[in-house]
Amino acid sequence: MRTRVYLTVDTETSIGGAWSIDAVRPVPLDRTVYCRIGGRDYGIGWICDQLNQRGMQATFFCETLCSLVLGDAPVREYLQFLLAKGQDVQLHVHPTYYFYAQKLAGKKGMGKEDRIMCLAREVQRELLAIAREKFMQFTGQAPIAYRAGNFAADLQTLDILSELGFAVDSSLNGVEPSGEVFRNGSLPFNTARQVAGLWELPIMVANEHLPNRRLKYIDVISVSAGEMRSMLRQCRKLGIEDVVIVFHSFSFIKKKDFRYDETRPDHTVMNRFESLLSFLAANAAEFEVATMAGFAANPPSAPPPAPKGLPDLGLAGTLARKAVQLYNRPYSYFPLQMSQ
Repeated sequence: MRTRVYLTVDTETSIGGAWSIDAVRPVPLDRTVYCRIGGRDYGIGWICDQLNQRGMQATFFCETLCSLVLGDAPVREYLQFLLAKGQDVQLHVHPTYYFYAQKLAGKKGMGKEDRIMCLAREVQRELLAIAREKFMQFTGQAPIAYRAGNFAADLQTLDILSELGFAVDSSLNGVEPSGEVFRNGSLPFNTARQVAGLWELPIMVANEHLPNRRLKYIDVISVSAGEMRSMLRQCRKLGIEDVVIVFHSFSFIKKKDFRYDETRPDHTVMNRFESLLSFLAANAAEFEVATMAGFAANPPSAPPPAPKGLPDLGLAGTLARKAVQLYNRPYSYFPLQMSQ
């Protein structure tokens, strides 16, 4: 049996200081979703090119509440772009855009909470229903999978999603507050489980040893290609059937400021992603690049067995990655042509 690997892209913009600076609005999508620099795309366009060159699909979790501020047209445009590229599109929600739109409309006292799990049940349901309706308006199809902004979902959120017809959630992350269900033993790490009437496909976590032993979730921007290859091989030995890897539409650029007024390609992370895709293509007999829609269409007949343990990123790989990240962190740098 092949290990299923889900490449998941949180596709979103940034509030960009709009709460505190009256003269600005959330960042336009050309800077954070398309990530256009010098006439070239380094966001969803570049990501889709890399995937399509290898005959792969990712799941793009697409934020729709930003349309309440930026307008429907640009959000519809990027969703249609992804559909035209043959990619899996699903729903992503950051409540802050709803509350910011309420502020612009002159409604006071709404707050600006961006973690949906911290909102009252009726508010969660209202926001999820609005975001879902927007998604259907823009795509002509209902989303069947969901990821919460900031991974901030809890069992109540999952229950609401089930009521709204979702089949899969992929929000729970053992590193974030939503991971309490793993830390208290309610759910096992790194395996699909039926919860509150739907399937939960949690974010992959592994053990890291620097600066101390701790859990780290697997994000292309913060884990090296070598660590990801090792993690994937370990997953097969540990009996982990579903591996959910995270990144963002803007993962492959470096920003000089919080408004994304000036950006440049992040060649280190681009090379890392290409290395991961090449590894998956070369080892297709062992790994299947899957989507959330595919999982929902053909879910397991029974929950998979709990894994035998957690993958370990290893001290040597972590040291090498931290050295590369230290070099790569400044905005101005000489592009490092390696896949660490």
